[in-house]
Amino acid sequence: MSPQTLKEIIVRADAESLNSAIAEKHIAPESIISVMLQQGSGLAIGDSGEAKYRVIYRSQVGPI
Repeated sequence: MSPQTLKEIIVRADAESLNSAIAEKHIAPESIISVMLQQGSGLAIGDSGEAKYRVIYRSQVGPI
């Protein structure tokens, strides 16, 4: 079995953005550990303040 690592992506909180990011990164559904909604904040500095999805998933690590 290959070593695994945890990775994270953060995308805009809409289904199209989420599905596109998962497809682009070739993330298998069984590798996804969690999808959390991060509410937007009107007080965020340097950010648009919009809601985002934070996806935690397992990724295979290449040979060491």
